[in-house]
Amino acid sequence: MARGFLILGCLLLLCTVPLYAGSPVPVLCYHGFCDDSVSAAGALTTTYGQFEAMLQFLARRGYVSCFPDDVQSGACPSERRVILTFDDGTRDQLRAADLMQQYGLKGIFFVIPRRVAAGSGRWMTAEELQALARRGHRIAAHGYNHEMMPESHEEIEASRERSPLLLREILCAGYSPTDFAFPFGHYDTNTLSALAGTYRYLHTVNPGYWDGCSAIIPRMVVTTDEEAAFFQAYLLGAPQFHPALTLVTGEGAVSPVVEFRNDDTTRLDAVELMSVSPDLAGHMYTRHALDSNIVVDGSRVRINLKNHMKCYYAPDRRIIAYALLTKSGGMLRYVSSGHTHWIEEPISTSHQPLTPSRNIYAH
Repeated sequence: MARGFLILGCLLLLCTVPLYAGSPVPVLCYHGFCDDSVSAAGALTTTYGQFEAMLQFLARRGYVSCFPDDVQSGACPSERRVILTFDDGTRDQLRAADLMQQYGLKGIFFVIPRRVAAGSGRWMTAEELQALARRGHRIAAHGYNHEMMPESHEEIEASRERSPLLLREILCAGYSPTDFAFPFGHYDTNTLSALAGTYRYLHTVNPGYWDGCSAIIPRMVVTTDEEAAFFQAYLLGAPQFHPALTLVTGEGAVSPVVEFRNDDTTRLDAVELMSVSPDLAGHMYTRHALDSNIVVDGSRVRINLKNHMKCYYAPDRRIIAYALLTKSGGMLRYVSSGHTHWIEEPISTSHQPLTPSRNIYAH
């Protein structure tokens, strides 16, 4: 019941928060699909019925699907715009694409190039990817072999060198390495630097809205553990998103304590941290109060992530993808964009130095 009131509060908040000048864009991330919940393989598997219900919601509300470069070029000026993304490139996504066509929507399909090349029956084939591209969808890389990039020099090198070449071979001249999704959503400062010259947009699993400008794009991972109303409220809240806190600590950095700047002196009496990472109870998107782990000193806001994670997350978790929220009058408000930080250094499987970043194809 309390959760229902909170979601209702999100919807009511649409009338009370000023517009954010950056025109934030909601981004949804889907994974696998199945016919019914009984056969669902975990929380990241969505039934086709649930997916079509979301498509119907988007259609009723007048949403327009777009790609990041459409937003930046002004080709998609609608306030009701959404970016739909799909990770892993499994063949069950083809039926989801058929449903999208019925509603005039397009998406970005992030595939694992090595698995496409291997030709396994579970993954979409080169011919199926070509067919998706002809229908107006975008095909992009989700790593090369879907390994955790901060811990694998080889995955970073293959993602920026081999993935674009392989997808260009599959999709011919119609492909350019524009979008990239981090395997597991994990990245660090080294990964960001290595890929910056190859891809224009780097998609994460950081919860929150995209500002329409940054190369790093937060995405809300759709999970069946959450009610559809949670994601609907997220979509409807985009025009009113006005982040109070701007990250000072480097994105993807190893930093047990992170610092933000309070740009509009918003009161931060009850800040909560919401993470896509499962907490000790195994729940994603649970909000936990920061309590004594947040210190406000004028416009400076410091958050002790390490201590916070000791309370709510497994002791072996070294990384967290999160956003900061607060509640006012029972209503939920995002006060930061989505970010990723490490509590301890990634455990690298290779100490080879990365070559300087370069752009394989001109955008």
